[in-house]
Amino acid sequence: MISLSVRKHFLHFVLAVSLIATVRAAVPPAGSISFRRIVIPGDVPAHLTSALAQDASGFLWIGTQGGLVRYDGYGFVVYRSNPADPSTISGSYVRSLLAASDGRIWIGTFSGGVSVFDPESDRFTRFRGGERVEGLAEDRKHRIWIATNGGGLGPFGRQLAVPSSLA
Repeated sequence: MISLSVRKHFLHFVLAVSLIATVRAAVPPAGSISFRRIVIPGDVPAHLTSALAQDASGFLWIGTQGGLVRYDGYGFVVYRSNPADPSTISGSYVRSLLAASDGRIWIGTFSGGVSVFDPESDRFTRFRGGERVEGLAEDRKHRIWIATNGGGLGPFGRQLAVPSSLA
């Protein structure tokens, strides 16, 4: 019969070996993590990044002072504001981004209010308010919350009707 002391030491040994094996499995081997420098083309306004979001398709959305940039892992697409074209982003200085659960990208701008990008139509819908949008968030009920510089914090809702104000 094995004594209680021997069983206890054996149990500690087994636990120690299990712990060491778990830690070794969790730590990647040296050299397995690598980074690749991405060359940014000259026409991409990447001098100042003000917001980042990643959508469900894996696209990286980059808000800059010169427009919105989408990166798919291979190339960049730049979206810029054109005041004469209502299907473009409402302002070029992107302050905040939200990849919503419905697949749309919400963009808060410095002075153009909010724009919503629909990836299926590749178009923007503008919700002008002239306010500086500081933040965007989605709650568990899928309501979009907008924080503005002068108007405070409030829910936007899911209807795509143009509000009288963003506040």
